[in-house]
Amino acid sequence: MNVSIKNLELIICGSSDGGLQIYKELLKALPADFPVPIVIIQHLHKSTQNSLVNLFPEAKNKIKFAVDNDSLEAGCIYFAPPNYHLLFEDRKTVALSIDQPVNYSRPSIDVSMISAAEIFGESVLAILLSGANTDGALGMQAIHESGGVTIVQDLDDSHNPYMPRSVLEKIEPDFVMSIKEL
Repeated sequence: MNVSIKNLELIICGSSDGGLQIYKELLKALPADFPVPIVIIQHLHKSTQNSLVNLFPEAKNKIKFAVDNDSLEAGCIYFAPPNYHLLFEDRKTVALSIDQPVNYSRPSIDVSMISAAEIFGESVLAILLSGANTDGALGMQAIHESGGVTIVQDLDDSHNPYMPRSVLEKIEPDFVMSIKEL
């Protein structure tokens, strides 16, 4: 991959069906001194408890559910909490919203990625992984149009390729990669 971490201020990942298993692999490979905050928008049932962060015992980074007005810290992994949209107020702060679900989802990948595109522009890297609906396609398009970097999981590598396929129908992402390549 030919993307410089130096120019990035945010990495945002979106997923649904199959996403948690992927994050187990990706997060344990992340170095403790990773210099960029990572925000994960994973479709979760609204009754999911804070035990989600305990699913990643091998991760070397701080992992937490985002809270309203959280400051983004380098190397910290923020999950959008169940039943809240996650937005960016500025380059350093997140906000939570209980606006109506989008694509039947709250948190919505589209809502978060469109917000990231507006705030971070070309300094955001967006990754869309396995999932069973079209959430994320408009967000990836917004990031692509703002000059950010877009990565879509390879359809053959995806537990559920519907979500990555919906992106490929809208844009030509910068990269199509397997989890191993990521």
